[in-house]
Amino acid sequence: MKFSIHDVQDTDYSQIQKLAMNEFQGDEKFVGDKLMEFCKASSGKVALVNDEYLIGYILIGCINKDKNITIISLCVDKYYRKSGVGLGLINNVLKTCSDKNDKVYLHVRCSNSEALNLYEKCGFVKSERILNYYDDKED
Repeated sequence: MKFSIHDVQDTDYSQIQKLAMNEFQGDEKFVGDKLMEFCKASSGKVALVNDEYLIGYILIGCINKDKNITIISLCVDKYYRKSGVGLGLINNVLKTCSDKNDKVYLHVRCSNSEALNLYEKCGFVKSERILNYYDDKED
């Protein structure tokens, strides 16, 4: 499948919001006003089909003065999963960070096996399990 990736722009916010509401139902941290705060306080990439329809996004931010980067949110429309969109977004960020020697971190639900597999495919390794990390007390 063919898609393009570009930096998040103000004009992408409404499509990011819509996608997040569809994909992160029940997880208040990643929808609504909180998501818009993440968008405005971080940088990121979006994946588009036909340079128009947003099918995925990744938001990243700097977590400390050592310039370590964290993936705040990665979301791909369920109809476009397993088509290389998530992998493309992550690899785009990893390439940018490796050029600057930045380390990249993320958190993922232990129950999200699809995401865990994707991250491992991208070279991430499990380093720590944080008990009750999410609002619903899942690790």
